[in-house]
Amino acid sequence: MASVGNLVTTNLSLSNFKAPGNGIDLGVVNFDPIVLAGIFSDYIIQGSKVHSLNRDQIKVYANIINPFVGKEDTIVQVMGEHTVACTIPGLMAAGTKFMDAVAWLCIKPENRPLPLVHKPAKDDKMDFVPKLFNVPSKLCSAMFFYYFYIIIRARAPEETTNTKTDPIPAFLSKVLGISETANEVAEYLSSFPLKCIDPAWVKHIDMKAISRESVSRFGLGVAGYRLCSPFKLAKPKEGLTDDLKEAIIVATSFTEAMPCWDFHPATRNPEIIAKYGNINKNLGNLILEVFDDATIDMLVKNKTIFSKPVHDPTATQYRNWNKSMCYKATRPIFPSA
Repeated sequence: MASVGNLVTTNLSLSNFKAPGNGIDLGVVNFDPIVLAGIFSDYIIQGSKVHSLNRDQIKVYANIINPFVGKEDTIVQVMGEHTVACTIPGLMAAGTKFMDAVAWLCIKPENRPLPLVHKPAKDDKMDFVPKLFNVPSKLCSAMFFYYFYIIIRARAPEETTNTKTDPIPAFLSKVLGISETANEVAEYLSSFPLKCIDPAWVKHIDMKAISRESVSRFGLGVAGYRLCSPFKLAKPKEGLTDDLKEAIIVATSFTEAMPCWDFHPATRNPEIIAKYGNINKNLGNLILEVFDDATIDMLVKNKTIFSKPVHDPTATQYRNWNKSMCYKATRPIFPSA
């Protein structure tokens, strides 16, 4: 305390002041943004995916009690009252579809979903034979169909909804003799939509081991290049501005480069989008701007493109394309000889 005349004052020091609120809980929650981002990250990344596979979508069947062809009795997992084969052939022999078997076995044993149990129509289980999806020749054909579809259509087979406007490729039906529809193939392979599986697996298949007939067919129609073709095959209008002429050079470079995994729609590198924008929308706008109506009609008639593009006012990046942006294949789909 200090005395100033008749006035008595007290000197206050914060050195004796303790925690904020002096021990009083103010009820305030402070978030560290870096910690929050770490907590939220997995949820946001998963939520951003248009298609994803959840464990409860996978259907595997437990072994039934009686003996049956291909029954796996040794490599099994006991789940409650039931045993489940832990091999692909064993699961398929019990009625599980191929992709379900693969997905289930890829999950850690303690996290695997419980199996389904066949319910025989008759009381005598010895007479019961489940529906099977394990005919080797049919399975191989279906898997090639799946692979082929991603390469040339950039989507899973079950996403084909109209067989008239989107028919089965002639190579599959006439050359390989596959008579099933795209949906029938998908149903044979999996109980869940194949679009739930990231198609990036296709680029890890050894293309050198694929038959030459198939590789030749791939070369005629890899997905993602149809809208690039007009710039190599048709003559543009006269009097184009320099920026459009340079855009044509860049568009032509897409087809002149070897088919590339980084450019393919199913496996496209995000850097491609950052650099060129939405490829198809920009190419569509460029086609409308550099070709006259008669040329576009000819391109449609010759099936160079499926239909006349619809102008998209948001796709304007092509106006900034220049020669320095000409595309070069970074990850070729087809191996060099």
